[in-house]
Amino acid sequence: MKRWAAAARGLLPGIFPLLMVGVAMWPSAAAGIRNLADGWLLGPAATAAFIGGQDAPGGGVWAMAGQNRLYGLPELPVTALCLGARLGRLPGQPTVDICWQSLGRGLYREDDYRVHFQVGKMPVLGVALRSVAIHTGGYAGIQTGQDHHWQAAVTIQAGWQGTAGTHVQTQLWLSLAAGGSVASGSGRRPLLRMQGWQGPLALALAVDLTADRVPTVGLEWDLAWGGGGCGLRLDPATGSLGPVLYWRRRLLLVRTSHLVHPQLGVTHRVQLGVGNWGAPRW
Repeated sequence: MKRWAAAARGLLPGIFPLLMVGVAMWPSAAAGIRNLADGWLLGPAATAAFIGGQDAPGGGVWAMAGQNRLYGLPELPVTALCLGARLGRLPGQPTVDICWQSLGRGLYREDDYRVHFQVGKMPVLGVALRSVAIHTGGYAGIQTGQDHHWQAAVTIQAGWQGTAGTHVQTQLWLSLAAGGSVASGSGRRPLLRMQGWQGPLALALAVDLTADRVPTVGLEWDLAWGGGGCGLRLDPATGSLGPVLYWRRRLLLVRTSHLVHPQLGVTHRVQLGVGNWGAPRW
């Protein structure tokens, strides 16, 4: 307990002001969150460093695969795959992440493609692109349709590393453009990400914008021990709350999330990652 208390004292001076800003912007409960990655706020590389020690910031490749059935509905399975690489062995070298997610099947399916390219050490500059294709129909007597939505943004990431193993990182997303005919495909747009950890305690915060440009805030608290950890994920915009679990052994990282929505019920997410994570970046 003393170790956890000391970690909390080291993190709160940097994170508490942003938490207070986020609390002031909480909206009322709305629809459920749908992306697989919504189950966690602490990034995979930060999770690996938090529960298993900091890896060398050299080059490397990694992969993440996950799935869940959205709120137990068999017609809304979610499958996701992400591949990433650091294209050099020196700090600040380019990093690229490519992700694909499929939601639904049969009469309704979404294919979501995302690319995030980053370069630099302090700050880290990036460009993020997202394309969502929505397919409907396909059965006898039901007209087949397809709609498309895309987004682009510039990202700016900065970090601070203090004494006693304190790490704090922030990432700002500046939307450049959006297009397409389906508002539902846009989902939330990232605006601000923040994560920090010291010893066995980690905190993460996310501020997103809805299609109506209403800010929504998410929070996550985590505790680590013995190569694993657990935490609590809160999404006030949807009223969702639930535990998250982490486990790491060398190159292997396993994450699970179990969010409970007040009306829709429980959704269980599981994600398996493998690779050389390098210095944490989203």
